[in-house]
Amino acid sequence: MCAWLRLDVRLLTLAYRAASPSDRTRPEWPPHPDRIFSALVCAWAESDGSDAEAEALRWLESLDPPLVDAPDATARDVATVYVPPNDEAIRPRRKSGGRNKPPKLIAPLGSLRPRQARTFPAVIPDEPRVRYWWPAKDAEITQHLPALERIAHCVAYLGHSASLVLMHFDVEEGEPQARWEPGGPADIRLRLPYPGRFEELRKGFEDATPRRRRRGQFRPYSGPSFRPEPAAAWAYRDRARAAVSDRSHPVYGRNWIVLASAEPRTPALEAFVAVAEAMRGAMLAHLGADPPSVLTGHGHDGPAHLAVLPLANVGFRWSDGRLFGLALVLPAQHDGLADHVRSALERAVAAFLQDGGRLTLGRFGTWALVHDPAPERISLQPWRYLKRARRWASVTPVVLPRHMKPRRGDEAATLVVKACHHSGLPEPEEVEVGSHPFLPGTTFARRRRADDPRGEGWFVRPSFGHRSLVHARIRFPEPVPGPVLLGAGRHFGLGLMLPVEEA
Repeated sequence: MCAWLRLDVRLLTLAYRAASPSDRTRPEWPPHPDRIFSALVCAWAESDGSDAEAEALRWLESLDPPLVDAPDATARDVATVYVPPNDEAIRPRRKSGGRNKPPKLIAPLGSLRPRQARTFPAVIPDEPRVRYWWPAKDAEITQHLPALERIAHCVAYLGHSASLVLMHFDVEEGEPQARWEPGGPADIRLRLPYPGRFEELRKGFEDATPRRRRRGQFRPYSGPSFRPEPAAAWAYRDRARAAVSDRSHPVYGRNWIVLASAEPRTPALEAFVAVAEAMRGAMLAHLGADPPSVLTGHGHDGPAHLAVLPLANVGFRWSDGRLFGLALVLPAQHDGLADHVRSALERAVAAFLQDGGRLTLGRFGTWALVHDPAPERISLQPWRYLKRARRWASVTPVVLPRHMKPRRGDEAATLVVKACHHSGLPEPEEVEVGSHPFLPGTTFARRRRADDPRGEGWFVRPSFGHRSLVHARIRFPEPVPGPVLLGAGRHFGLGLMLPVEEA
């Protein structure tokens, strides 16, 4: 009979500190199963574990990939600090201690290395816990559970030594309520242990342990230094996202190309339509002859084409609406990293940046951009717009699909529902519209007068006609995945929605 081996990891400091092996400046979340396994092997080695515990770890590495349940987490700002390194053994010199006194052994301070720059990325999860489930047979779980429980009690931290944890193994019957499962389209990628990982870690630890030195020889205060090679990453998908019906699948993809501002002065968020027009023009200039219609939008018969979206400081309590950068987003069918349309777009972006990466915005000035594949600012991270949520609020005003008739005050909400249908979303169960913003950092939804380009209001394209601009707050009957873009101006950054917390 098949059951589930469950591991509960409780974060005692309410934060998780661990760096991604591919980028030491980015935090890792959720904790990868291979990191969990490495911590168990380390606890086994430091506690002089028995052969039964070693056999339990070999059995654990042979199981199928686990299910993972982890809450959302907020990444903390990464600061560079300078720490003293672990200096290698230094040959001491003898100093006379005076008459009738033994000589002293001292290490020359001038040979010590200077402090080294390091970063300590961390995340703060909504709930300080993570859970893992491995499918296994009842008899095997009963055999190895006591040994695994003894090892788990010896694990003091996970990742950085400041991330104190409490681990507990148990058995569970029935289907687990996990968030992530292996396989399918990759929402995240997690490193997994494999058969032979235990022996690899044990041998590496033994090889790195310094041998006992002769009596009187200088020995620095440092433990064994061993950093194993990271294991291969497996694709994991969101189970709830996979269960959502086809009508609520996002039209736009999730692999965004992020360009960050290269200078402190940036255009106003209300003028982003001009920024999007300039960015699209720059891409057309570097795409060459006969570019794909999904990138130009000319003659494209699909529901979506290339969109340029603002990445601004909005949605937080003290947000000021400052524009930190922009994102280039392709439709979902061209979201693959090896897709020919995405490859053409990446080549155009590279050529644009090689030419200086500066946009000419006419009366709005110029703006220099740089490619930022791993942004540190939360406002530049696409995951803010890619969550699954029932409640969404507009970052930029929604351009209604058509002009409203006079004296029809309730027609704006009906047109927002129609815009949801155009974007492949289910019909909302509640829509609230108005000219006032629903998120901190954005401004009122009013058009900028053509004869006053420096006045207040949102700059719009002449092709939008006299369609109205409204801010919207929407609640769907079921959680829908992002990104959510609504209205006629969604390809130029208008109608961008941000998930908001439930009341």
